Amino acid sequence: MNSEEKQDMIFWIKDIQDTFGVTILLIEHDMKMVMDISDRVLVINFGSPITEGTPEEVQQHPEVLKAYLGEEDVIGTLLEIKNIETYYGLIYALRGVSLSVDVGTITAILGNNGAGKSTILKTVMGLLEDQPDKGRIEFMERRIDGKDTEEIVRMGISYVPEGGRFSRS
Repeated sequence: MNSEEKQDMIFWIKDIQDTFGVTILLIEHDMKMVMDISDRVLVINFGSPITEGTPEEVQQHPEVLKAYLGEEDVIGTLLEIKNIETYYGLIYALRGVSLSVDVGTITAILGNNGAGKSTILKTVMGLLEDQPDKGRIEFMERRIDGKDTEEIVRMGISYVPEGGRFSRS
């Protein structure tokens, strides 16, 4: 949702609560929106609760600051791709690609159309059957190449293709 749509939704949620006096359970990842609208907040990270309390209490919790508000003390590698090789049938799509993504950084993959950008992401996500053919992929120091896409997503990696299109190859 864009900013205007979010504001409309906040208005309607508050209006419904005020008009009907109902309890509303909101599941949302936009921290600003959650803090603006909620009376109580439960914060979870990778399926485990961190804390529960008022928005003010939650915003001061050290683990929340670390996990959700960008105050990260951890330095290191989040995602490591080491010498991966990926094929589409007999076509050699990726040859010896290596990449490190460190915690708290923005990493870009650049290249012309057909250069392999999407193939790298699909390989990381486990969307290409039996790929990578060679090399290894680690997320938070755990090997993920060869794992099912669903398991990779549960670990905290997601992939949103351009235009929101998704197809499994």
